[in-house]
Order: sequence, then structure tokens, then C-alpha cells
Amino acid sequence: MLESSLISAPLTALTHPSIWSPAEWEETTSRPTARTLAIYGGIAAQFRVWLDEQGLTLATATRPAVNAFLGRWPARRSRNLGLVVLKHIFAEAQARGVIVANPVATLRADKVKNKAKDYLKVVEINDLFRVMDGDDLLTLRDRALFAVAFETGMRRAELCDLLVGDLTQIAGWWVFSHGVKGSEDDDVVSRIRPAVYEAVRAWLYASGPRPPEAPLFVAVIKRGQAARHEEVVYSIPEPMRPLSHGTIADRLGIQMRRAGQPASRHLSAHSIRRSLITNALHNGAPLYTVQRSVHHANPMTTEGYDANRMSVQSTAADFLPYDFGDKAGERFDPPKLGSSPESVRLEEDADA
Repeated sequence: MLESSLISAPLTALTHPSIWSPAEWEETTSRPTARTLAIYGGIAAQFRVWLDEQGLTLATATRPAVNAFLGRWPARRSRNLGLVVLKHIFAEAQARGVIVANPVATLRADKVKNKAKDYLKVVEINDLFRVMDGDDLLTLRDRALFAVAFETGMRRAELCDLLVGDLTQIAGWWVFSHGVKGSEDDDVVSRIRPAVYEAVRAWLYASGPRPPEAPLFVAVIKRGQAARHEEVVYSIPEPMRPLSHGTIADRLGIQMRRAGQPASRHLSAHSIRRSLITNALHNGAPLYTVQRSVHHANPMTTEGYDANRMSVQSTAADFLPYDFGDKAGERFDPPKLGSSPESVRLEEDADA
């Protein structure tokens, strides 16, 4: 443990790796990837330089000063990521006696509301798969990758961590037994339907024999064309190296352009997960079913993807026999879960 005399020491004296190096942070609830740790390390380095420029140390940094540093990022998600890093740094410093009070202990992250443009509707997803109709190695990989992604809602880290041996059967259903980002619990199970299994099976057959411990999804590269009218030759250069996280968003953008989506529409890999949750809730799936399928620990997290619609779909007043002086005793019958205002009006017109 660092000596308490370091409380007023200059920043250069605070060199314990547990404070500044993400690789040394004790992770109890998550399993950050190498890329995530690199991002954390970059933010930690920026904060260290910023403190030095302001003439501050960890011991003299106040909450307003921390907020000033976080204010360098206008985007809420970026500020929230920076706050995650600062919470680690100050918690480690406090645990080692470098600081007495933690200025960010009760600082909360900004709420980030999902927008409609951040997910693909069912019809758009169907269009996406219609353009992935080739039988070359790259197309087979993309079709299997996105079929699993849109079917299970796995995060990109979970998709990249899938192994060939994770595909198994339970009670006659094909499932993936896999880990969940942010949890140290045992593997969870994500069921896939026959069409998704066939897409995965086609990819496994095309990619060649690989052991169970091999990554399910790997990079596919183009070797070129021998002549103008000959087919492009694809290959797998490193069959034991998992697909990089950035590839998922890149390939999603390429396939979206092919499906007719405008080039100005950029979606992240997490938009795939958001698409599953939002579309399932829109189509009447019970909240618990969706929560269990995407392995959310808190149902409020699941509901947050579609909070506005769900807040008006059913309210507490729907279950109370108010008559408000008109048609006494008649109870309001709310629209069925998953129905739209347009469909409700059509039903009313038909009754008339």
C-alpha cells in the first residue's frame, strides 16, 4: 500500500500501477477486452496530464474539477465512459491511502436515451438478409454472423468470443452456450431457430475443419481475381484468431448500403442487440421473455429500450372502474400488446 505521505505528493509520485494502469485494476463484475483496456488506459493518461496542467493532484481534485475534465467530451456516452475510468482511478487511490475523500463516489452517469434511428425494423432486417444471397466464403460468414446476432442479441464481444464448440443441442434445440459480458457467472444459453442453425452450419462447412476451441467467426480476406470475369477468391488467413470487434459494425454498414440504406445512416454493432429487443417488444413479446433472452439482470434495462410505448400501452388506470359520469360501469379496454394506434382505429371503423 502507498504511504499516506503521498496524499500531497506531486502527480509524478503517484506511479502505482493499480491507480493508473487498467491492466492492474481488479475487475469483479466485468471482463474487459484488450481493446477496452486500451481505451481505458488512454483516458487515464489524458486525465493524468490534465491534472498536471491544472496544478492538481488526485488528493486536491474536487468534483467541479472532475466535471470540467469530463466536459471535454460533448457526447453523453463518451462522458460516461470517462466517468467509469475516473471512478476506478479514485477508488484505487482511496484504497491505497493516496486520497481521503473520493470526489466521484456519488457522481452518476448521464442517462442516454435510445433513438428510433438506432435500430433496424423487421422489414429492414429482412431486406438486409435478402442481399446476403451469395455462396462465397465472405457472404456465408456475414450471413451466419448476423443471423446469430439478430437472433440472440449478443453483444459484439460475446459474438467474437463464440467458439465452434459452443454450438450444442439441448432438448432438441440448437443453442449456444456462452459467457456474458459483465458477468462472472457460468455460461448462459441462447437458443437459435433452424434457419439460423443452417446459416451457421453452412459457414462451418465452408470454413473447413476446425477444433472446438477455435473461434466461430474469423476474418475472411480477398486474395484477388486471376482474370476479370473469374470469381473472387476468399480465404481464412488465421483460423484460430477471433474476429475483431470493429469488423461487425463495418460489415453491417456494408450490407446496409447493399440493402438500400442511405450512406448517412451509421449504426453501431450494439444496434443489432437494440433491434432484437425493440422489435420483440413492439410485436408483443412479454418483457420477462425478452429480458431472459438477452440476459439482462434488471428488467428496467430491457424496458428502457421501448419505455415510451410501454408507458402508454398499459397504465394503472386501465384496471380501475372509473366512469367519469359517462357510460357508467363500462371499463376501458386497452389495445392488445403489440398493436399500433393505426390498427386500433381500423378495428373501430370495422365495428362501426
